[in-house]
Amino acid sequence: MTTVVDPSGSPVVIFNRSGTAIVTVTAGGTSQGTATAIPRVCGITVAVATYGAMTSNLRLPDDAEVGDCVEVHMEGDGPAVQVYPESGATINGNSANTSVGMLHAIFRKTAAATWFALRIS
Repeated sequence: MTTVVDPSGSPVVIFNRSGTAIVTVTAGGTSQGTATAIPRVCGITVAVATYGAMTSNLRLPDDAEVGDCVEVHMEGDGPAVQVYPESGATINGNSANTSVGMLHAIFRKTAAATWFALRIS
């Protein structure tokens, strides 16, 4: 694997041979607008997240393209993290801007404002 450090100092991105980016983030915020954004590095991003507080939230990349895949994996013991779509988008047919609670999941962007999620656990 190759480690690439972003010029701003974070996040540290690791790419494997298939071109998948692995990023680390700390979940935080209390709403869609303040949730920690998962950066879009490439078409397949694996976000390994830690808990910033017991009310931890993540937001899927605002600049994701149709077809992009984002895996979310929470480290450690804790409650399900709330994962929000970008503003105006939906996950699994829920109302726009509604989060879904998960510990491990794969998200696929299937249309301009549509994500589908598969819970892993």
